Amino acid sequence: MTEPSVDSGRLVNIADKLDKASLVMLYGCALAAPHSIAGSQGSFLAAVLFWLIACILRRKFKVLPTPLDLPLLGLFGWAVLSACFSYERAQSFNGLKQLAFLGLFYFASTRAYEGRHAKRLALILIFSCLINVGYTFFQKIAGQGLRIDKISEDSKLNRASAGIIIFVQGDVLLSVDDKPLKSLQQFSDAIDNGPPRSTVKVNFRHGELLLTTFVDRRRIQKATDLVGTARFGIEVSPARDFRAQGFYNHYTTYAEVLQLITSLIFGFLLVSPRNWKYILGFTTLGILFTSALIFTATRGPLAALAFSVLAMILVLQDQRKFRKIILIGLIIVALPVGIYLTSKWRGVGFFDMKDGSTTWRLEMWQEGIKLIAKHPIFGIGKGSERDHWAEWGLFQNGKLPPGHFHSTPMQIAVWWGIPALLIYLSFMAKALYMLVQFIKLKSDEIDWQQRALVLGVFGGLVGFNVSSFVHFNFGDGEVIMVLWLVLGLAMAEIFLVKKHL
Repeated sequence: MTEPSVDSGRLVNIADKLDKASLVMLYGCALAAPHSIAGSQGSFLAAVLFWLIACILRRKFKVLPTPLDLPLLGLFGWAVLSACFSYERAQSFNGLKQLAFLGLFYFASTRAYEGRHAKRLALILIFSCLINVGYTFFQKIAGQGLRIDKISEDSKLNRASAGIIIFVQGDVLLSVDDKPLKSLQQFSDAIDNGPPRSTVKVNFRHGELLLTTFVDRRRIQKATDLVGTARFGIEVSPARDFRAQGFYNHYTTYAEVLQLITSLIFGFLLVSPRNWKYILGFTTLGILFTSALIFTATRGPLAALAFSVLAMILVLQDQRKFRKIILIGLIIVALPVGIYLTSKWRGVGFFDMKDGSTTWRLEMWQEGIKLIAKHPIFGIGKGSERDHWAEWGLFQNGKLPPGHFHSTPMQIAVWWGIPALLIYLSFMAKALYMLVQFIKLKSDEIDWQQRALVLGVFGGLVGFNVSSFVHFNFGDGEVIMVLWLVLGLAMAEIFLVKKHL
């Protein structure tokens, strides 16, 4: 019998250490996902690298097959074909990098299954996002900038007599010379700390528009009859009507991530044991996360959360009436509050045809349908609209800001063609069916944490699809990383149960 060599033992030892490092980075991915796309993607890539080296050293490579392989890999394959026929091949092939992060689904499902880490990773994701939610509440309490509550007709910041208005009532002063503005005295000091023949840069918000203007120091300084902040002729208060975006760069991204993670929380609330600690804890988390979602004033994800809750209640066969009543009550309160605050902060109704973002979407959808009709099989290729919008008459012939088509199904069909859309829809349908079948297993076949996690992922996926009709959430890198992660964790739990059945 041949004993293993010393070198072989060292390689195995190194592989074990790399394996542990890979798992640590996967936890890092879950920790970073609610805050930073760079952090989540970087952690994932590092985790994959460590794992691959460990596999090479062991000469053993294994990725568990899933029921979603055919539509998932089919979607990626069709996107590759589309890139081959794209108007802008370089951009289209480069755009495949983001879609390739679907690998997180496979990696999370395999690694979480091997060490039964799915539940812990899900809780890490929830409590990490709680930091973001806490920051949102802090921002709302402290305010963001100074709202002009009143501006006098002869204010030195008002040039109405010259036909130009710098600021109007309701505008929010955000920063002076790129320094966040916390008081009117800070503005006054910035005016005085410079030569008269110079200007002060002021960033401000007019409704939802972020604008920049320059205020002439001399115009304010020569107001000799008034001193200090009185020179401005305005009354201000802390502004709290901003749309929360957490640590992200956009409120819609934050709202979509919150919908996915809040659904996960509600899954645990619905299935947790009859223990007041669990019920109170998950209810409190649900209220905090739903409030943060309301603070984004983003209508699609809020409506999506309502559909998520309804879907989870309908699919859950257990008699948990009290917790179902809690959830239904929370949504009944959250929706009108969300509608009211959205109307107050944005000046639009929940379904408002006069809203600029609604008319913008309708215009983009009409243009998208025309492109799909002309390029039904392979689409135009991802990114081609950026260079060919003028010849195709997109964005209302340049009158609207260039961007995407504000709908995941529409965007997929435009970029990759109708077959890609059908593959995508089959993937979503198969994923939802798979999750439902697991949720309906008998209680003696799965533990409550497994059912809770999969139920929360199911609800989040329902909400994701509801919101996808008005948002291109599948193309939002931060959002899709969270989706692949939680779907992978659900898949890991399904693997574990199948192993023991």
